[in-house]
Amino acid sequence: YDYSEKNRIAYIKWLENKYVSVENLSKAWRKTINNFDDVIFPSPAYRTYSENGFIRDPETEKDILDFHDFHNFAVADTINYFCKEVKEYTNYERITGVFYGYTCVMSFNKKGAHALYELLDNAIDVNATVCTV
Repeated sequence: YDYSEKNRIAYIKWLENKYVSVENLSKAWRKTINNFDDVIFPSPAYRTYSENGFIRDPETEKDILDFHDFHNFAVADTINYFCKEVKEYTNYERITGVFYGYTCVMSFNKKGAHALYELLDNAIDVNATVCTV
């Protein structure tokens, strides 16, 4: 995971887009959050423990689930970015693709392979960034 300040700012923007208001975020996370800028990444120790063993409770562990969703989005967004750069550099004359979403890591959301929809949404365009997934 990237714990840099730039990535935290990207995470905040992702949360703002998802929740729109701090009130909605506070309600979803069941925590008092006064400002989006106060959001920090959950620590590795906090993310390791789950109240129900292997399965996370979306009602009480939404902050951790959001963190993993953001990480998966960030991986797909990075793939889209670099594929777009290649497509533009080659005047859209080359197919740009990735290997993504291996079934052996699908049950392990820490690997960043859970945002296939981000890549497929981008592949629908005629000048698609990613032509094959």
